[in-house]
Amino acid sequence: MRKALPEARIPANDRSPYEDRKAQTGTVDNPISLDELAALDADNKRLKRLLG
Repeated sequence: MRKALPEARIPANDRSPYEDRKAQTGTVDNPISLDELAALDADNKRLKRLLG
């Protein structure tokens, strides 16, 4: 006969860790260039192809 698994406990703080984040406002200190953005986008696409 199998033993039943114990019930999972729900933590006291069941809120998402991202729930407390506030929207950031103001200016960007170090904006990136469009060339950097394009390079990051190309890297992301390449990595997604490798994973998929």
